[in-house]
Amino acid sequence: QVSELDGLEASFWLEYNAFQESVLEFEARRLSVENATEVAYAALKELQMTNVYNDTFHIWFEGQFATINTFRLGRLPSVPVSWNEINAAWGQAALLLWTLAGKTSFTFTAYTLKPMGSFSRIYRNDKPNHSGFELFGSTSGFSKRLLGNRSFDKAMAAFLVCLKELGDHIESIDPNFRVPYQIEGATIDSLSIKLATFSAVESWTKACKKTLTNLKWMLAWVAKRE
Repeated sequence: QVSELDGLEASFWLEYNAFQESVLEFEARRLSVENATEVAYAALKELQMTNVYNDTFHIWFEGQFATINTFRLGRLPSVPVSWNEINAAWGQAALLLWTLAGKTSFTFTAYTLKPMGSFSRIYRNDKPNHSGFELFGSTSGFSKRLLGNRSFDKAMAAFLVCLKELGDHIESIDPNFRVPYQIEGATIDSLSIKLATFSAVESWTKACKKTLTNLKWMLAWVAKRE
C-alpha cells in the first residue's frame, strides 16, 4: 500500500511538473503576443500620424524658389536653374494636382491633365484631337516662343485654370477653406504665369512660388480630410 501511494505521489508530481511547464510556456507565448501587439500598435500610431501625401509630394521653399520634392520651380538671372529641374518640378506639380482632383472626385471642365514626368501635357477638352500644350520648356523652346510658339505659356496658364477650379470645388465642400493667392485667368496674385520674354523671368518665378503655395494648401486640406 505504501508503494502504491509512493507511485501515486510520483505520478502526481510528474503531472504537476508537466502542468507547470505548460503554464510557463503559455505565459511565455502570452507575453510574446502582448509584445508583438504593442509593437504593432506603435507602428499603427506612427502610420496614422504620417501624412502620406506630404511625404510623396513635399512642397517647400528655398530662398526665392518654391520646391516640390526638392525640384526648384523657376529661375533667376543670378540662379539659372536647369530646365531639366524646372520640367521635373512641373511634372510633379501636374501629378499632384491630378491626384488631388481624383481624391476629391473632381473633373476639370476645360482641360485634361496628363502627368508624364518631365514631359507632361495639358489637353483642351473642347478639342478631342488637340495635340496638347507642353508643360515643359527648354532653351530652344524659349526661342521658339519668341517666334510665336507659346505652348509652354499656354500649358502653365491652363494649369492655373485647373488649380482655380479645384480650389473653388474645395471651397464648395468647405466654406472655411481659402487659398492664400487669388487666381484670375493667367495671373496669380496679379503675377503672370506666362514666360514670354527674358525680362519676365523674376515675376514668373514669383508666380510659380505662389502657385505651389496654393497647391500646398490644397494638399494639406485633402490630407486632413483623409
